[in-house]
Amino acid sequence: MLKISSVVVACLLLTCLGAGHAMAQQDASSSSSASQEDGGDFLASMFGGAPKDMEKRLAEAAKHPFGSHENPIRVNMPEGERDYLKRLRCANGKRPEFERGGSVGTGPYNHILDVYDVKCPGSEPAQSDIYMDMYFADYHETRAPEGFTIKP
Repeated sequence: MLKISSVVVACLLLTCLGAGHAMAQQDASSSSSASQEDGGDFLASMFGGAPKDMEKRLAEAAKHPFGSHENPIRVNMPEGERDYLKRLRCANGKRPEFERGGSVGTGPYNHILDVYDVKCPGSEPAQSDIYMDMYFADYHETRAPEGFTIKP
């Protein structure tokens, strides 16, 4: 069986990331106006940068249920997702059980979303899918989806 050290894997990853970054820079220099029209640098957007039309996107998202795919809960990184869910309370006041279902494509802010299976045994709703966007640095959500409350 082939053994690969973690150092080799890290080097391969860094090489791939470096090549991808170089390709992105080349593409950006050849079509920088298109990139700016689309909301700026994709990597900056993925790591907390805001699209130029963020106010419009927020207004459009607000038309949908909070915590849905169309209006995800904004948090900061995986720790922010878990911290938010630990502050969430079911209608009966108890902490919900939750499990990450995985990444589910892009949401209204052009970031990858995660979905969580949230369960409230003995309460309503008994089960909910809650969508989260973890690419909002320094953001602290104070709202809760319908049927839940949130601790500060």
